[in-house]
Amino acid sequence: MFSYLKEILATFPSHQFRATWQNLQLKHLQQNLPQNNCMCVHDFSENYNCFEKDEIQSNYFQKNEVSLHVSVIYRHSILEVDGVGSSDEHPNIITEHLFLVSPDLNHDHNFSQYAQLQVAEYLRSINYECSVMHEFTDGCPCQYKSRHCMGGISVDKSTLGYDKRHVFKQNLVKENN
Repeated sequence: MFSYLKEILATFPSHQFRATWQNLQLKHLQQNLPQNNCMCVHDFSENYNCFEKDEIQSNYFQKNEVSLHVSVIYRHSILEVDGVGSSDEHPNIITEHLFLVSPDLNHDHNFSQYAQLQVAEYLRSINYECSVMHEFTDGCPCQYKSRHCMGGISVDKSTLGYDKRHVFKQNLVKENN
């Protein structure tokens, strides 16, 4: 048992280093976000059971489930939207949350691409000119790290409208120009 524990603990320092580095990058970007840049943290929450407050007995075993995807958006404030502007001399970073609720229980690349598209559409709707998007995601292979997501980076300019996209994933840092 101890030899197995020693074997598992051998990988912990490198994991801890990467996690600490990514956390420092996230905090640095939060405090020093350049103009026309935006930062998002994407994550799926657990599937949730929906039920009525006063349910009847026949509905007890038949629950509707939904997926919840959360995107935390960090951007500069816009005078027309937020009531205060942001500049290089006086930066004002706004934090917003975008929740997507869907009956699609598959936390796959299609859902994650849809969530990224919703963020881009929201930014366009408030006239936020985002040229560089910094995204922090978990390392789940089927959600953000699949070949479909990496292949989608090549068409980000046409679909999402960003000139550059920096994607920070567990054990992977990717930049698209």
